Amino acid sequence: MNPSHTYPVAGTYQVTLTVTDALGASSSLTRPVSVTAPPTTPGAVASLPPARILDTRIGQGAAGPVPSTGSISVPVTGQGGVPATGVSAVALNVTVADPAAAGYITVWPSGTPQQQTSNLNLQAGQNIPNLVIVPVGADGKMAPRRIGWIWPCPCLGFGVSAS
Repeated sequence: MNPSHTYPVAGTYQVTLTVTDALGASSSLTRPVSVTAPPTTPGAVASLPPARILDTRIGQGAAGPVPSTGSISVPVTGQGGVPATGVSAVALNVTVADPAAAGYITVWPSGTPQQQTSNLNLQAGQNIPNLVIVPVGADGKMAPRRIGWIWPCPCLGFGVSAS
């Protein structure tokens, strides 16, 4: 017999092997097994469990709020389950929480000119998300920029859900 199992995502799993002989005696052994993501064809989409890679409220991925007209560089590859290499774009849930003034967020691949369209429009005091698909820069990062009044936005968050 040649047993096999397919794991839903890359990670470390505890695997137990139990061997039983013809007389009914058995013995078990449990060991951790690391599973890497399966190779995909170029352009394929790989589903990932949700993971937060940026939350400016708690200093995750950035030192603090992104000020008006401010831009930060956010590592994406190698974060939140996104592979370190071979990624051309990611699907992100871009969320703004309780901004002091109206404005918008633009997210684009780092190392490239900023796009001229917004990914998320916001009003003062609003909590609002938007799903965006953004190419990843050659350095594995993207560069969100906040445009609005002079008050900082308490939270800009990215939740990676696919690569």
